[in-house]
Amino acid sequence: MDFMTLLLTVSAIGWLALAGDASDNIPGIKGVGEKTALDLLHKFGSLDNLYDNIDSPDIRDSLRNKLISGKDSAYMSQTLARICREVPLGLTLEEVRTNPMDKARARELFIRYEFSGFIKRFGITEEAATPVKPAELTLFDVVDELPWNDAPVMDAPAAPAEESTEAITSADLATLPRGRYAVAYEDCVLTLCREGKLYTCPAEDTAAVIAFLTAEGNTFVTHDAKNLYHRLHADGIPFAAVDFDIMLAAYALNSGMGNFDLDRIAVTYLGSTPPAEAIRCFEPLCDTLTAELGKTAQMGVFRDMEMPLAAVLFDMERIGFKVDRDSIYKYGLVLDTYAADLESRIYTYSGKPFNINSPKQLGEILFETLMLPTDKKTKTGYSTSAEVLEKLKKYHPIIEDILEYRQVTKLKSTYVDGLLKVADEAGLVHTTFKQTGTATGRLSSAEPNLQNIPIRTELGRELRKFFIPTAEGRVLIDADYSQIELRLLADIAGDTAMREAFVSGFDIHTDTASRVFGVDKDHVTVELRKKAKAINFGIMYGMGEHSLSEDLHISRAEAKSYIDSYLSSYPDINRYLDEIIKTAYEQGYVTTKLGRRRFIPELAESNKMRKKFGERVAMNSPIQGTAADIMKIAMI
Repeated sequence: MDFMTLLLTVSAIGWLALAGDASDNIPGIKGVGEKTALDLLHKFGSLDNLYDNIDSPDIRDSLRNKLISGKDSAYMSQTLARICREVPLGLTLEEVRTNPMDKARARELFIRYEFSGFIKRFGITEEAATPVKPAELTLFDVVDELPWNDAPVMDAPAAPAEESTEAITSADLATLPRGRYAVAYEDCVLTLCREGKLYTCPAEDTAAVIAFLTAEGNTFVTHDAKNLYHRLHADGIPFAAVDFDIMLAAYALNSGMGNFDLDRIAVTYLGSTPPAEAIRCFEPLCDTLTAELGKTAQMGVFRDMEMPLAAVLFDMERIGFKVDRDSIYKYGLVLDTYAADLESRIYTYSGKPFNINSPKQLGEILFETLMLPTDKKTKTGYSTSAEVLEKLKKYHPIIEDILEYRQVTKLKSTYVDGLLKVADEAGLVHTTFKQTGTATGRLSSAEPNLQNIPIRTELGRELRKFFIPTAEGRVLIDADYSQIELRLLADIAGDTAMREAFVSGFDIHTDTASRVFGVDKDHVTVELRKKAKAINFGIMYGMGEHSLSEDLHISRAEAKSYIDSYLSSYPDINRYLDEIIKTAYEQGYVTTKLGRRRFIPELAESNKMRKKFGERVAMNSPIQGTAADIMKIAMI
């Protein structure tokens, strides 16, 4: 009989009385383990019977001594383990009986709060439910409901009277009527849906498929157009002209949704999860999202930016970026040697080898062996974050080497090893650009992230040399917008002083340093310009005096005086920041110059820290979002 089966045959209370349970502070008897307790109860049945037969030859002498000395603890533990059954609850057993799930009510609840995963988990996808709209989010004191809640309650899309599926051949595609089709493609099968009728077509004749997809009068709806383009292209079907991407439409409507899976979008905008053949909900979603885009003035953002950009990103991902694999490998050996030298120096300082990458071991070396100053030790040990180490630089040379070691090993593992791992035989790296990855409208990149190749350190800059043209006789051109976000701040805020500085071609950070620190422009030092740069970007991102003092290593009083001086030097910036926060509280969102909305639910929270975060988002999003919009337009 195994342990678990045996456990089920004995009294759990008696077992706990003997073995105890540290998590519930039940001591049991010292020296009596779980298996011994189980064996005793299996033989004697109960604690009372065990002690009535304490002299039994079945109990060895050493165990008998433990039982005798621990008798009081055993009976106390039995009392602790026994559930009190005399509490006057005022309920009968019948009244607390578990009832079957009310699936209709559960479905309504799950839909209202967008728990689309629960609908599938509890197997209630097909249950009937009263149609509901998305959760009533009464987020703002001055606005009863968010803009997308103004729409009337939407019924779940009614299924066509006769849903049918027809298997067709590639040749049959030419006979289908022109019009709008929902489209999906997987495993060499093209799936189409039009007005509730489903068509499945093996794509063995790629020419016929291309002719259908590019035929005049045909338009196509899908979820995640870029992914569809990759699937088609892999099978020799060069098509990248979907007319309506459900995922991108939902992103244009509310970039803060975070999750743009089809299930989430369908629950949010149709009040139901997709049917088994998910493509059947594409057309109803297209209609609903089109109406919402029109009501919220986001159609231009969707149609003129996001949709054409999907094709651009598909091309970029498909083509890839070539890297010099051999040179990267050799650079990795250089980094290994450098890391080994740093490791040796660190061990010399510490007096013994240890795991430098272990925060626990590093903390013990720094704060117990070398006795460097620190805040008190927490439950998890000493903090060895970069911020903490920066403050310790002046106390011991080991700190510089540790920071350098972290940088070198990060370069090796993340970038050298990472790039070699994902580069194909031709040396091409194919990243994935996430078009819906940020709430601001910015693009993000993953697997690998090509948007964070280091540039601030000399070692990091070496990596950029290994990104090369795809062919001899070609060069790479690196182009960037000069101080785009500060220029946008000057433009959006309408600040005359800052605009004049840009128009005149004068360095904006030098101009700021001159104004804030009260020195002539010709006498602005490198250090003063560096501080002014931190203030320029800090103000734009809603940085307060505490963060600025930490950033510049100055007192909070000095940081406050810098911020006050800055805002008096650029008065329209101050006015803009005040007005945009007020607008965000009134509307629940802010917009970029090109009309993209960013909803800020944090402004409605009672937590002051979250509310302050929302205010910083309100200040920054119109600028950061407009910069992203400009970049997208340029890419298109």
